[in-house]
Parts: sequence; structure tokens; C-alpha cells
Amino acid sequence: MHPWVYSIRRNLILLVLAAVLPGIVILFFTSHELEDDALEEVEGYALRQVQAMAAHHERVLDNARLLLLTLSKTSELRGPDLAAAQGLLQEVLQANPAYAGLALADAQGRMRACSPPGAAPTDFSQEPFFQKALASGRFATGNYLLRPDKKGVVIHLAQPLLDPQGHATAVLLAVFDFNYLVRIFEDAHLPAGSVLTITNSEGIRLTRFPETEKYTWVPDLPRMIERMSGPAEEGTFLETGVDGVRRLYSYKRQKVAGSPFPYLMLRLGIPVDQALAEVGGVTRRNLILLGSSAFLSLALAWLLGRFTILGGLKRLVAAAQRLGAGDLTARTGLNHRLGELGTLALAFDGMARSLELRDEETRQAQFEIRRLLKEKTDCLDRLARCVAHEVRNPVTTIGGLAKRLLSQVDEDSPSAQYLKKILDDTKRLERIVREVREYADLPLPCPRTEDLGLLLSQVAEPFRPQAEQNGVRLLCLGAVGQAGAVTAWVDRRLLEKTLNVLLANALEAMPKGGELRLELRREGANAYITVADTGTGIADSDMPYVFDPFFTTKTDAVGINLSTVKRIASEHHWDLAVDSQEDRGTTFVLTVPLLPQELLGEEAEPSEGARDPDAG
Repeated sequence: MHPWVYSIRRNLILLVLAAVLPGIVILFFTSHELEDDALEEVEGYALRQVQAMAAHHERVLDNARLLLLTLSKTSELRGPDLAAAQGLLQEVLQANPAYAGLALADAQGRMRACSPPGAAPTDFSQEPFFQKALASGRFATGNYLLRPDKKGVVIHLAQPLLDPQGHATAVLLAVFDFNYLVRIFEDAHLPAGSVLTITNSEGIRLTRFPETEKYTWVPDLPRMIERMSGPAEEGTFLETGVDGVRRLYSYKRQKVAGSPFPYLMLRLGIPVDQALAEVGGVTRRNLILLGSSAFLSLALAWLLGRFTILGGLKRLVAAAQRLGAGDLTARTGLNHRLGELGTLALAFDGMARSLELRDEETRQAQFEIRRLLKEKTDCLDRLARCVAHEVRNPVTTIGGLAKRLLSQVDEDSPSAQYLKKILDDTKRLERIVREVREYADLPLPCPRTEDLGLLLSQVAEPFRPQAEQNGVRLLCLGAVGQAGAVTAWVDRRLLEKTLNVLLANALEAMPKGGELRLELRREGANAYITVADTGTGIADSDMPYVFDPFFTTKTDAVGINLSTVKRIASEHHWDLAVDSQEDRGTTFVLTVPLLPQELLGEEAEPSEGARDPDAG
């Protein structure tokens, strides 16, 4: 074999390359993380910008409504002097460049005054928005229309002038120029290549900034419409625009009160290249720095290989291997003053130290989050036990005394009615105390392998009589009732309790009948349990709090059941998601890992009961 194979210079060069290689891998991995972080940051920025633009658009219409209402009170427009009315409209139009024209029409739709002349039709009698304003006596909005010069879009706004009896005697009209919204786009100072598109509910582009004339009043891209037509009213997505540029888009569907169209779709696109420009620069710079360091190390190894200590090189290689295997505490242990080898060791140790510090910061943050969540849960446990203990004994005493007194009075006397009311309320308090106590004494999970298909079928069966009584159609779909189709590592009692709460809540939400769907399906390593109803749904304002303890919209409930369900799911490492639309129904989806032994431990005997009441 050629002596070069055993050359210390060759071996040293290979060792240096081995030391640098993990750094390159980590650098590329970090660059991908930076790209993801940058995209996430740009998503948030873009969504905030489109929300601000939608709010500005809404303020423009509100300001128009206020302006027209104010003008409708002026004597110039209410009086017979058309010259005075014309002068006032001209003066107001000069002070409000957002409007292409202002006009005053009588109750028959005939033009009385207009500024500038010819900015509006001479007869409005057949216009739907004019008829609506005249009939309702309130502000009305028309549809967006293409300007006569086809260089933009306008919208007609109408405010009736009412006499003392509330009858419309005339209508004040405004023509809002949609191109005025370009100021919103310009004031945002967005990255180069950004575009703002506004599309109506029929998929027609009302405007696009920049290149307004080119893309005004033309059909929008079907893929864009599809992206913005999902259940969410706002969101973000990556897509290629009509100009071939790939952008990160944020969108918002905006409803305009009193308008004949259901909504507008505002879409803001920021080029992906712009979003990742800084990350690419950092990555290139780090690559150049790392490459320069590697080149210098190789040159020094070639020139000074014969004077290099092989033991030091081996220690350096060992540290690099530990780092590549995930040991962020790996250090060379070499003296950093030992010439070029010391410089290389210093660079390597610095890189490893930076990675270790970052990893430690991440671990500390995760620990702090877990600590806060545990403190919150422990605090709620103590509160629940305190409430249960302090209330239960007085309630029991009151109930017992009320029963004794009831037995000693005439059943038809007023006192008997009062005592019966006390007993009813005492039973309600006892139920509340029992639910709070159950939440506080919730047992720890004792998982075993269970047949979910049979378990769900058994849980659903007792609910059928109540469902039939309420006129509710109970459907068991998917693998429900199929033996051996889906098995999972769960605590049967806690899963049954979870399903009982969800099914009972669903039936309560459908007092006038409906459809209750219980579905089980398996996808990959997870089982998905769906409980969906067609009941009253949950208000949007209540959605953030549905799992909070003691939150309820019912007058006779304590608001602890869904908190218990959420807690069971959390301690099982399940995922519980809820989606609801008011007056259309609610859907809960429980994601259950099939065999999460690494999270819940080996199969164990059932625990003796609840958590230690004195714990925490």
C-alpha cells in the first residue's frame, strides 16, 4: 500500500475534515430552522398587515356613513337652493379625495345637484341601493362597479334625507373610488414585490396594487379562491401569483354590514425570496466563515503535520464524534494556545458551547412551561378540594334539617313549599360539590390495551333511550362496534368518562332533536374519535374558555365537566380539538395514540383511587 495512506499529513487533513463536517451539518440544520422561523414571522407580519388593511377599509365605509349622515342634516341640502347644495357638495368633495363624486337626488331618483358634474347618473330611480335607502330610511350600500374609464372600481353609497315624520324626501349619494385604498398599501411600506388584491364573493378582482389597471375587474385565479374559501375567515398560504412569483399570502374575508354582497376577500402577498433574503445572507456568511476556517485548518495541517501531536488530533476527533451524536457537552480539552491546533480546538469548542447554550435555553423554557402548567393544575386541585370540603358538610346539614322539618309540617302549607325548594337547591349544590370533588380526585391513568370499537359501542348504548326521547338520531360510524378493528393503550374508566361527558353535552345541545354522530377511525399510529352534534353550537366569544374550570353558560351547571375531559386528555397525552358554529353544531375530535408506552409507561395494575388529597 502506498505510504501516502499512512501519512500523518493525510490523516491530519482527514481528521480536520471530520471535525468540520459536524459543524457543516449543524449549520445546514440551523439554516433550515432559521428559514422556518423567518417564514413563521413573515406569516404573522403579513396576517397583521391584511387585518389592518381590512380594518382600514371598514373605517373608510364607517366614515362615509358618518359623512353622509352629517351632510343630510345641513340646511343647504334640505333647502330649495340648488346652487347652495351644489356649492356644499363641491366643497366637501375637495376635502375628501376618497370620493369620485357626491350627488343629491329627489325621492323620484332625479338628480338635483352633483359634484363634479357628470360624476353620477341623472336618474337613480332604478338603482337597488337607491330604492333600499328610500324604503328603509337608512344608509345603504351598492355593489362594486367598474369605472367608466375601466381604470378602477367604485361603490355607490346612499343616505336618505328624512322629514320630521321620518319619510325620505331626498337621497344623498357618494361614489367611493376604490383606487383610494392604494394609500393603505403605500403607507404599509411593505417589502418589494408585495401585492394587495381585493376580490369579491363572485371571484372577480376588484383591484390589485400595484398594476391596478392591468388586473382590475378580471377573474381571480381559481386556486387563490379555493385557498381563501375554507372554514377559516383568515389565514396564510404559499402560492404562485398571476405574475409567476411565489409568495406567502395572508388573507381575510371581510363582511360589509348592509351591503348586497356577502363578503370581500383581501389578500396580501409577500415574495418568499424577500422573506428569506436575510436568512440566506446569514447562511452564506456562516458557510463562508466555516469554509475559511476549514481551509486554514487544512493548510496548517499540511504544513505543520509533522509537528502535530496525534493524541490531540484523536481528542479532537472524539469530541467531534460526540457532538455529531448529539452530546452537546463535547469539548476537545486541548489548550487553546497550542498554535493552529489550539485555534481549531477553540473554534470547535466555541461552536459546541453555543449549541449547548441554545439547547439549555430551550430545555429551561420547556421546564418553565411544564412548571407553570403544573402549578395551575395543583392550584385548581386545591381550590376544588377546598370548595368540596367547605361546602359539602353545610349542604348535607341543611338538606337533613330541611327533610326533618318537612316531615313535621303540613304538606300543602307554604312552609312545606319553602322546604321543598330548599331541598331541590340542596340537591343541586350536592351535585355541584360531587362534580368538583370528582375533578379534584381524578385518578391517575392506568392504561391497558382496549378494543376501542367495542368500548365506544358500549358507551353509546345507554344514551339511545334519551336520544330517542329527544328526537335525536344517534349514529355510530366507522369502526364503532367492530371488534378488533382499533385497539389502543388507554385507561378504560377515564376514556368512558370522557365520552360520557361529550355525549351528554351533545344531547343537551339538541333539546328539539337533531343528529348525534359518534365515529371511530384509524390513521397511521393514531385513532380518531369524533363526537359531533347539530345543536345550538358555541358562541365565538366563548370558544377560548370552553375548557377553563368553572366556565359555563348554563344556569344549573358548575362548568367542570369539559375541564375534566381536557385534563384526562392532557394526562393521557391525547389531543382534544373542538370546532363549533353557533346554531349549526359542535364537533369534538379526540386523537388517541395507539401505543404510547413511552409516554404512559408499561401496563400497570389499576391504582387504588384518586390522587393524594393532601398532595400539592
